[in-house]
Amino acid sequence: MEYDKFIEKYFDPDDDSGFNELVFKRQEKLKALKVRLKKYYLTDKEIDDLFQIIIKAEIEMEQVKRKFNAKKYTEMDLIKFQNKLIDIQKKMKKDFDEKLNKTIKTKYEKAKKTMEELNKKNPYLQ
Repeated sequence: MEYDKFIEKYFDPDDDSGFNELVFKRQEKLKALKVRLKKYYLTDKEIDDLFQIIIKAEIEMEQVKRKFNAKKYTEMDLIKFQNKLIDIQKKMKKDFDEKLNKTIKTKYEKAKKTMEELNKKNPYLQ
């Protein structure tokens, strides 16, 4: 997975900046999200498709963070940096919600159609 390679590249066992701790906490939250998505009866493939949106956004955010030089910044640079991260997060949320809603709607329509076909074939329900 692309995200795993990205984490391996920047994982430092001697890290004191908090990056590793942040990664571990983020992974716990993602696992919890997967459990919540299972309640919608999504398949593993559907969940993986949704997570590709999150992974892409996290990689974009990390690239923005790596470009930001914390030692030589002005207040305006910090505001621009924060705005870039917020824009990436907003886009991720919008894309994730749209994809989730579309997936759930598709599953609902398919189940509804299947139930209608079963009801037509069952003579006891007519």
